[in-house]
Amino acid sequence: MACKLYDSSEMLQKESLHAYKGGFPSAVKWMRLALQILRSKEIPERNIPYSFLGFIKYGLAGFTFILYIIFIIHIKYYIFLPFAIVLFYGIEVQFLFLFPLAIDGISKPIYHSLNCKVKGGRFASIFGVIVIAIFMISGILPQKSFFRNWSVGCIAVLIWYEDSKDILHD
Repeated sequence: MACKLYDSSEMLQKESLHAYKGGFPSAVKWMRLALQILRSKEIPERNIPYSFLGFIKYGLAGFTFILYIIFIIHIKYYIFLPFAIVLFYGIEVQFLFLFPLAIDGISKPIYHSLNCKVKGGRFASIFGVIVIAIFMISGILPQKSFFRNWSVGCIAVLIWYEDSKDILHD
C-alpha cells in the first residue's frame, strides 16, 4: 500500500526530492502531506519544534548506538557489534510515532510516543522497523530509487500509525 500511495501521487514524488533540505521541519512537512493524502483530509500546520523532537529521537538512539560500540570495542567482544543495530532500533522504536503524533497535534508527543501501544508489540516492532530501514537504505545503492525507498518507508510507518490509532492510548 505504501508503494502504491507514493507511486500514484506526483505531488509526494516531487516534494520528496526536497524534503531533506530543511532538516526535520521539512521532512515532517512532507510526512504531513503524505498523511493528508492517506486520510483524504486536510491536517493543519502546527508550530512544533520538530528539530528538537528529531534530536531527541535520533540523538538518543545514535548516542546509545555509539556508547554500545565503544563498550564492545573496549571489552573486545567484537562478535556482539551487530547488536548495536538492534539496540539503535530498539531505542528508535520507542519514538516510532513521535512525528505523526506531533503532526496530529497531540500534546506531549514525546510522552505519548513512549507510552503508546504499538500494533504488534514493542519487540515485534523493532524487527518491523529494521525491515523498513533495510528497504529505505537499500535505495542508496541505485541512487535512482533513494528518494522513493525513503519515502515509501516513511509512508509505511504512517500506515502503521493509522492502523494502530485505535490502540495507541489504551
